[in-house]
Amino acid sequence: MTASRDGDLLIWSQLPAMSSGELDDIMLFHARSTFAVALAIHGWPLLRAGDDLDDAAAYDVGGPNVLAHKIATFEFFDRENGFDVRTPLIPGLPYDAIAREIVAERAT
Repeated sequence: MTASRDGDLLIWSQLPAMSSGELDDIMLFHARSTFAVALAIHGWPLLRAGDDLDDAAAYDVGGPNVLAHKIATFEFFDRENGFDVRTPLIPGLPYDAIAREIVAERAT
């Protein structure tokens, strides 16, 4: 995989080997997840143009958009439980919308 930045957006490309059938689904899954962590550690944006965070909410592990959603979710719970969370904001991540989503899910 390769990545570049366009302001607050992530541009990532999969290498040809990733779609050639040479790699099994498990290996591709781990590659995307590991790449997402590496991007996050280095402060890169985790959202691509058109990423649907509604889809990301359903997963615990996945690519950069799933990791971004999980980070915002964990930070919400930490703040709610009195922790002083001092982390840089992930560019483009709708923290308030994710918090409202969590609160709405609890109400049901």
